[in-house]
Amino acid sequence: MVEMPSGTERSLSTSLIMWHVFLDSLLTRHPGAEDELRSILAELPPATGLPSAHDCRSVPGHSVLDVSNTIAGGTQGSVVQASSIGTVTIQTPPYPHSSLPDLQVCPKAKDVDLVSLGVRPARRESGRGPLPPYVTRDRDDELASAMARARERGGLVLVLGEPFAGKTRTALEAMAGELAGFRVYAPVRGADLRGLPMLLQGRSERHVVWLDDLDEHLGDGGLEPRLIAQLRALRVVVLATMRDDAYDEHRHTPYGRVLDLAHTVELAREWSPGERARLASEAARSGDPRLVDAVCSSGPEGVPAYLALGPLLWEEWWRARRADRHPRGHALVRAALDLARCGLDGPLPMELLLKVHEGYADVVGMNRESVADARAWAVARRYGLLRLLERVTGDTWRIAPFLLEAADRSGDLPPVDGQVWGCALEVARADAAYDFEEIAAQAAAAFERAADGGNSQALHNLGVLAQSLGDGEDAERWFRRAAEAGETQSAGRLGRMLAERGEGREAESFLETAAEAGDVGAAAVLGTLLRDRAEHWLTVAADRGSGEEDDDAVTF
Repeated sequence: MVEMPSGTERSLSTSLIMWHVFLDSLLTRHPGAEDELRSILAELPPATGLPSAHDCRSVPGHSVLDVSNTIAGGTQGSVVQASSIGTVTIQTPPYPHSSLPDLQVCPKAKDVDLVSLGVRPARRESGRGPLPPYVTRDRDDELASAMARARERGGLVLVLGEPFAGKTRTALEAMAGELAGFRVYAPVRGADLRGLPMLLQGRSERHVVWLDDLDEHLGDGGLEPRLIAQLRALRVVVLATMRDDAYDEHRHTPYGRVLDLAHTVELAREWSPGERARLASEAARSGDPRLVDAVCSSGPEGVPAYLALGPLLWEEWWRARRADRHPRGHALVRAALDLARCGLDGPLPMELLLKVHEGYADVVGMNRESVADARAWAVARRYGLLRLLERVTGDTWRIAPFLLEAADRSGDLPPVDGQVWGCALEVARADAAYDFEEIAAQAAAAFERAADGGNSQALHNLGVLAQSLGDGEDAERWFRRAAEAGETQSAGRLGRMLAERGEGREAESFLETAAEAGDVGAAAVLGTLLRDRAEHWLTVAADRGSGEEDDDAVTF
């Protein structure tokens, strides 16, 4: 591109650039106008009054050579052409600012879509938007003051903090409050911003430039001190966010000089007692379940991380069940999740989790992943903040609260299997920290729901539970219903119960059904019953004589 030195030449250069931007924007919005524009130009009469190179050749005393000059590539200084001037061709790269938008279509700050500008959505709730109500932060007043000053003078306001501290939401809420009528330009990352001052020159409306993750907008064509000065002269506000680590990385580099010009507001990830009190008040006022859960379950990771990461990590865990991902890791986390659903919300030994996770027949491909790899995946920290399994003490673990809450809402997760309930009941019976009767009642309710849905295995589980609680009458009732529904294991248990109380004749049919299905214990009991009955009748026969009748005898 040719750089004009000063004065009239610089004015000409600026005018050409402005026409370039105008025509480029016009043709972008109305691509069909190009042919019409060319046809109009073709109908115009040729320009007059300027001699051509051919005319100069006919002037007596002048010897003019054919002249053709080309300037291409790089950035040129002042270009001077002496003697006769013929055709001059200046080749430039595409205008770097042609991707800048028509600012008239940019939304106003009070109308922006927060998610489209970078706020991570929380979990979906029926009848509610993608984001819960905003909870006031401790630094909101300081940020509002900085925005008010920028509203009067222009300049850069930077919200700084750790990942998932809530920087984006906090900044945009402040923008909507302090710059409600400003039009918001949010360039894509890496966009060339050098044409902005020219586009904004002379506009009556005020503008704010939104740069989420400022470090993605530094460098060639990005934000730099001279551009900030030009924008500030136009009273344009630049609002940006930046992670702490990115700030430290760029602070002492040439690109970091722009940070000297920012009014910086730091936002902590951990919430103060005052912020948590406001969270509780807003949860009670709005009734938004996401805020209600955050009051109870968010921890040191902070409320924004809890709200934003929960859905992401639930999806990661759920998709890991595929055979080519982490099926064993998925099953290991599911073991802790299901035990917690049973009521074991305390620390669980890894040994117990390993035992339970082997029983998930619906998780395929576990043989592809080692136990060590599964464990490493399950306990790894995500985004530097949250784990799926949280260590308590030693080698004991518990499920992350956000996973347990997501499981309660999910329609995809199957009911807790009877074998898992059995393990939970064993732990609860042996550990005084748990209320065994309460967990047993939960198990019974779960089994009855399944039985009402036609699950015959649940009928058997109800019988086993009643038997473990010493309620033989209830156990017999459930086993009988299960056996009638085709559960051979229930037939075996019922047959044993009947045999033990001397009702061998009734027990035989149930025991035979179980024995034919491979129940060795039932076969042994049945054999004993049949042997005892056979011995009885053989003895009776012996006592009465030979035990054989003459087949030829006619007896009435």
